[in-house]
Amino acid sequence: MPKLRALGGAVLCWILCFPCVGFSAEVIHVGYVTGVEPAKAGIGDGSFERSAGQKIEWRRFDNGAEVVRALAAGDLDIANLGSSVVAVAAGRQLPIETFLIASQLGTSEALLSLVGTHVLTLIERILGMAIEVTRLSRALGAIVHGVDISQDLPQYVIDRLGEVLVEHQVLFFRDQPITPEAQCRFAAKFGSLHIHPIYPVLPELPEIMLIDTHEGFLPDNDNWHTDVTFSETPPLAGILAAKRLPPLGGDTLWSSSAAAYDALSEPVRRFLQGLTAQHSVAKSFPPERWQNDPEFQARYERAVAKHPPVNHPVVRTHPVSGRKGLFVNEGFTTHINELKPRESQTLLSFLFAHVAQPEFTVRWRWSVDDIAFWDNRITQHYAIADYLPERRTMHRATVIGDKPV
Repeated sequence: MPKLRALGGAVLCWILCFPCVGFSAEVIHVGYVTGVEPAKAGIGDGSFERSAGQKIEWRRFDNGAEVVRALAAGDLDIANLGSSVVAVAAGRQLPIETFLIASQLGTSEALLSLVGTHVLTLIERILGMAIEVTRLSRALGAIVHGVDISQDLPQYVIDRLGEVLVEHQVLFFRDQPITPEAQCRFAAKFGSLHIHPIYPVLPELPEIMLIDTHEGFLPDNDNWHTDVTFSETPPLAGILAAKRLPPLGGDTLWSSSAAAYDALSEPVRRFLQGLTAQHSVAKSFPPERWQNDPEFQARYERAVAKHPPVNHPVVRTHPVSGRKGLFVNEGFTTHINELKPRESQTLLSFLFAHVAQPEFTVRWRWSVDDIAFWDNRITQHYAIADYLPERRTMHRATVIGDKPV
């Protein structure tokens, strides 16, 4: 919990995410607000530095909101926001959380209902980043409110979004106009970014895949697939932004591979354990799609040569949640290695149909500036191609993942 240390007529509040047992760093970083009298805070005469026995680095801020942002980013150890609000809080026997809220937003009586708010939730509210999650279906999917992902988000928000992603598997954000640069910045918070070896990309930013489908470039994502499983390390996540949409159609479905696995009978789950399947880039990207454009054809041939077929377990264990999920998909999986061809074909046909059952899915009807953020390790998706001759343009950033086990 937060602690208080009195310094003359001012108060320093320690905000840490663990019990405070004293500072071990050589330098303590203290922020204070313009208007706090330096002498009373011990800034001018060095009294606090001597009493703490450590070097103090003081930083002045124009307002309390800037101090709290610095705290949230980990740039400060202590914040001094002045004593006047402390007196108000102490007179009402309110905890430090109320003092901080009052420092940022004023001493309105309406703020008293927030007494006892946890420090992390408090900072989220102060910064206008209170994360609200609305669940969409039993299997997977949630809408996230209160986050502007076009901004350079602090690490605690990124960590919380990562937790929510693992829990709900696919997240949706409404009204998020975002530049390709900001989309890459957000995606890179979760890992290194993938550049697709075949699909068109933005020339100035190849980490953004351009999915611009129309009569001249037909959609080919209208099948159930997990992205880039032809790689030894398939993506951790995909982040898709809607830029141009048809008047009707163009929805996307996601399916929970974990829910599909859980619904299998125990004998089938036992049978699948230990099996491996081959994934091929050529299955999802047949050569005839690219042969009319020499540049695309050359790029395709380089990609196929660079990405020979790879093997992954039929059942994958999620590296964070520990849940098991089916890791075969219609887009890239060609056969199960341990089975005869007809056995493999029969089993894969069953698994492909099984994962597509509505009970395991959520359907998203896009609006321009919507963003979807999905856990590629435990989901599949299907882009419905029901909008031609209209055009549909999407930007995707892809986070590199780990080797499935």
